[in-house]
Amino acid sequence: MAVSSSITSSAAHSSSDVYRGRVSRPGALRICHVASGDLWAGAEAQTAQLLVELQKDPALHVEAIVLNKGMLYDQLVTAGINTHLIDENALNSFEISRRLYEFNRRWRPDVVHTHRIKENCLGGLAAALSDVPVILHTVHGIQEALGGWEHVKWKCYSLMSSQVTKRVASGLIGVSNDIASFLRKRFPDTQVTCIHNGIMNHVSARTEMPETTREQIGIAEPAFVVGCVGRLSPVKGIEYLLRAVSLLVHERGVQSMHVAVVGGGPLQRSLEMLAQNLAISRHVRFLGERHDVPSLLRIFDIFAMPSLHEGVPMALLEAMRAGCPVVASAVGGIPEVIRDGYDGVLVPPQDPSALAHAIGAMQDSALDRARFSEAGRARVAAEFDARRMAIRTKKFYLDLLDRPR
Repeated sequence: MAVSSSITSSAAHSSSDVYRGRVSRPGALRICHVASGDLWAGAEAQTAQLLVELQKDPALHVEAIVLNKGMLYDQLVTAGINTHLIDENALNSFEISRRLYEFNRRWRPDVVHTHRIKENCLGGLAAALSDVPVILHTVHGIQEALGGWEHVKWKCYSLMSSQVTKRVASGLIGVSNDIASFLRKRFPDTQVTCIHNGIMNHVSARTEMPETTREQIGIAEPAFVVGCVGRLSPVKGIEYLLRAVSLLVHERGVQSMHVAVVGGGPLQRSLEMLAQNLAISRHVRFLGERHDVPSLLRIFDIFAMPSLHEGVPMALLEAMRAGCPVVASAVGGIPEVIRDGYDGVLVPPQDPSALAHAIGAMQDSALDRARFSEAGRARVAAEFDARRMAIRTKKFYLDLLDRPR
């Protein structure tokens, strides 16, 4: 059973208090992951799957520290991973760093592995100050556009993260070759590798939850359903999907098409207004954040990903595993997953006309949909498996530990 602990005070908790119930692995390599967990998106889903696979290795002892008690925290605890909470809602950055430092001094990890910018800053500095041998950071994607105070905060953390990386990072992981290439140019003195995201292909996409039906989400059974899963933020490019659907409906007379948009985020209201302005509201369903995505994927005829940039999106891998034919933007790491015309269809980003053409062609050809469905499943099973991701990550740990320091 996993330990779920809250690291609240060095005076109040001894080492045995913090690790009560932990099953030790004598001689095992000690790995500590640090993640925010303030939302549930692709980086969090990838982190959870990686930790689940790493903990199966008897040569590793894996623990996690999260800064928010959310879905990532719950997923890790449920998976049996010893997970500790340092609550950023109750603590300032200095106090978080201090408690990370104290954790490292008690447990003495061999590797501290951070995710996202804030964790790289706080976790990386704390690891360096406590003499952790290997400090590693995964870059899951580029920062999406922000405005106002959020942009100011991101700029500060981004500058600090770059300095921390230059001074303390033993290695960096890019989840796509595109990101890894960028990192090699920016940090030429730091060892960089590409490790693609992976999912558990041996686990059925089916769940014990009741099947979601089209009727339950307000879509008639004969409709052609285009599904889209992702946070409603600028980088996901969902406005271009809505404009493509408008072209199909109004210029090409396609009345049987519906779009199901799964996810929440800051653009939800503006996207709803855009659908109204384009006069396609009756063709669009904004479903919000859902926990039945595997079931929803089975009622989508195709999956659309009109992003402006991506690493290797977990939602894309999940759609392909479920056999959902894909139309996606040819950006970031997406072309590393989908070979255009073989495993799916790629289109230029920010191009509603090209997207509309690809969706329309897919609607017209059941044969192409069946071909892409089968090819997508095979592609993910062969190249984007979570176990393969974990094996490559462990190898990188060992490579970094073997390097002279």
